[in-house]
Amino acid sequence: MGPQRSLGFFLADQGYDVWLANPRGTRWSRKHATLNPDIDIKEYWDFSFHQIGYYDLPAFIDYIVNVTNQEKVFYIGHSQGSTCYFVLSSTRPEYNKKVRLAVTLAPIAYFEHMNIPIVFWMAHYRDELENFVSKYQFYELLPYKPYRETLAKIFCNDKSPFQDVCAAVFYFTGGYSEQFDKTKMPVIISNAPAGGSIRQMQHYTQIFISKKFHQYDHGEEVNLGLYGQLSPPEYDLKRITAPLAFYYGSEDVYCREEDVNRTASEVSNLILKRRIEGFGHMDVTWGIDVVKSLYKDLVRLMKTY
Repeated sequence: MGPQRSLGFFLADQGYDVWLANPRGTRWSRKHATLNPDIDIKEYWDFSFHQIGYYDLPAFIDYIVNVTNQEKVFYIGHSQGSTCYFVLSSTRPEYNKKVRLAVTLAPIAYFEHMNIPIVFWMAHYRDELENFVSKYQFYELLPYKPYRETLAKIFCNDKSPFQDVCAAVFYFTGGYSEQFDKTKMPVIISNAPAGGSIRQMQHYTQIFISKKFHQYDHGEEVNLGLYGQLSPPEYDLKRITAPLAFYYGSEDVYCREEDVNRTASEVSNLILKRRIEGFGHMDVTWGIDVVKSLYKDLVRLMKTY
């Protein structure tokens, strides 16, 4: 988003050593010790946000700690980045000692009150979707395609008569927002979505259906062998003891205030819960007024730790 509106640049300008993590399965994070994402598709893409939180985040934190010789890090995660942190700090609570402060933007654990048509659709056709995924090996979700950059520059630029059509796609998936800067669409579309596993979306859909924050539901037979019980175990948010801050938008259709409040009631060390008026799900990362409405307050909070 450029140095004027990027949190990474903003933090670096404030003197922080900034490390950026890419979730597994994105265009920047597809390597594997033994598996090829384009050949070993069933095995490679068999992960959800649980594996990212349980395996990848601790490896990332350990690497930073070892390289910098710092005992603790600040963690900032948006949307799924917050979910992964909840997984990490509840299932591997020893990592709470390595986090100075965790800031979650649009924090998602519970998903009961979200208002997204595709999730309702996936919930309604859950069994049919599972069969479709298995039959057609549709394991990779929304992979990066180079041609998107070309199309975005042609159809979504400021002089294009189709720019409003491009914007309508964003509004359909994330809700309308006055904070959305249409001039940034070529940059956004060129980089996002960057790929992931269909299991990630299915896991969120399971949470929406069950109204619980739990591990992946493989079905009773597999659950019994994997977890030792018929239903997947719930994440114990009370095990999150590192200082925790929530920032969320009043217009966020994914991260609803009712669900944020439920999460807030279960964590052990919430030091801030702030609602940002007029902000949607992605506005906390690229909104027009994100610097004055969020980033400055975020840095003030970080400086107290």
